[in-house]
Amino acid sequence: MAAQLETLLRENVGVQTVTFGGQTVSYADLQQQYQRWKAQAARETGKRPFIRSLTMEGP
Repeated sequence: MAAQLETLLRENVGVQTVTFGGQTVSYADLQQQYQRWKAQAARETGKRPFIRSLTMEGP
């Protein structure tokens, strides 16, 4: 999925909307979907931790 989105992003630079999977989405939404799928793929392959950071503050 991430590879498909990456191809769409590369082929449609500068456009407002893109038709993807029978749906028309904005380029910005397509970028967000790509980042989400890319992060999920990285987590599944062990290349990215599930939790990016954790801040523990005392009372």
